[in-house]
Amino acid sequence: MNCKISIIVPVYNVDNYLRLCLNSILIQTFADFEVILVDDGSTDGSGAICDEYSAKDERIKVFHKENGGVSSARNLALDCIKGEWVFFCDADDMLFENSLEVLVGLISDGIDSVCCGYVKISESNELLSYDTSEFSELLSSSDVLMDFYQPLFSKSKNIYLWNRLLKVSIISGNKLRFREDLPIKEDGLFLVQYLCRCKGKHKLSSIPVYKYRINLTSVMNTYGKSLNSKTILGLSAGIECSKEIQQYTDNVLLIKLSREFVAKRFFYLLLKTIKVRNASFQEVLQVTKDVLMFISAKDVLSVICKIIKKKK
Repeated sequence: MNCKISIIVPVYNVDNYLRLCLNSILIQTFADFEVILVDDGSTDGSGAICDEYSAKDERIKVFHKENGGVSSARNLALDCIKGEWVFFCDADDMLFENSLEVLVGLISDGIDSVCCGYVKISESNELLSYDTSEFSELLSSSDVLMDFYQPLFSKSKNIYLWNRLLKVSIISGNKLRFREDLPIKEDGLFLVQYLCRCKGKHKLSSIPVYKYRINLTSVMNTYGKSLNSKTILGLSAGIECSKEIQQYTDNVLLIKLSREFVAKRFFYLLLKTIKVRNASFQEVLQVTKDVLMFISAKDVLSVICKIIKKKK
C-alpha cells in the first residue's frame, strides 16, 4: 500500500541508540508513513532489534545486507519505498513527537521540498544547542543552493539531508541515487542533484523537527580535516556539486560561489596537510591536478588572495 511518507533509516552497529530512534518514529502524531530499515551488515545486536520492531508494527520493513556503506543502504531503500515523500533519518538520532506533522503541514501546491530546523543532543540525550532564530521562507531551487554557499539565515539549517522531506517522484523520475564510492559528502551531492532538477518551490522553516546526536564515533567526527583518502573524496564531491550546478542552472553568482567553495576547501586542506604532514607528495600532486582540471590556477590564486586579504 502507498503512504504519504517513507522514512529511510540505514542501520549499522547502533544497538545503543536504535530503540530510541525507532520509538521516536513510532510515537509520531502523523501516522501515514512507512519505515524502511536497512541493516548494513551490523555485527552487534542492531539487526535483531530491526526484526523485533518489524514484528511489532507492519509499517516497518527490514532488509539485511552485507556491509556496503550508508549510500548502498539508502539506495536499496529507495528501490523499495511506497511513499509520496521521503525522509532520511540516521539510526542514532531522534525525532520530536510532532515532527512529521510539522513537515507535512508545510506542504502545499508547487512545493518540491520542505526543510525545517534541528537541535543537537549529547550521547546521553541531553540538549546541547537550540537556535532560537525564527524564519519561514519560500525559495526557488537557485535560492536554496545559494544558501548552501552564502547562508541567507544565521546558522542556516538548509545544508543537511535529514531535516527535510523530498518528493519521491523527482528522485525516481530522474533516477537519482547516492554515490556509493563517496564515504563523506555523498548526502550533499545527492541533495544538490535533487535541487538542480526541481521545477517547483521549497519551503524553509526554523521549526525544529530533528534531534541530531553528537556521536564522537561517527564518520564526520573521525575522518579528520587534513588530507587523507576520505577528505580527497569529499573534495571530489564538492567538484561534482559545482559541475551539477553549472549544468542545470544559469545563475552566474551561484556558479561562481560553488567554484570558489572548491578552491577554498582545497587551500585550507593543503594548509592543514602541510602543518601535520600526513600526506605524500604524490597524493598532494594528484589532488592539485584534480582541482586545476576543474578550476584554473588563476581562479584558485584569486580565491587564496581573497582569503589572505580577509585574514589581514
